Amino acid sequence: MERSEQFRVFLADELIGAVSEVHIDMPSIIGTFHPTTAFSRFQHLFDHEHDTIGRRESGAWTKARDALFSLGLRLEDLKTGKVRSGICGTVVPDQLGWLHIRGNKIWWRPR
Repeated sequence: MERSEQFRVFLADELIGAVSEVHIDMPSIIGTFHPTTAFSRFQHLFDHEHDTIGRRESGAWTKARDALFSLGLRLEDLKTGKVRSGICGTVVPDQLGWLHIRGNKIWWRPR
């Protein structure tokens, strides 16, 4: 992992990557994603989720996002120790609203 990492990303209790060079572009938080070897097993889920953005299919993106959330997607802030999780269904304050990974870019929005 990079020494400049600010966050770690987990899915299904596995570390799938680290995040550095984080900045805010309201309403998103954007950073550079550094995948671990474990990410390759899950990349297709993130690709599918990203591909559903903007589709006119009713609920396609929500289903794709919730598929990631149901696997235990979470983001750990290394500075504060705060962990944000993806929660399916009901809006839960201070958790993840969504998280996208595309190439070396990662962006998310806390609720």
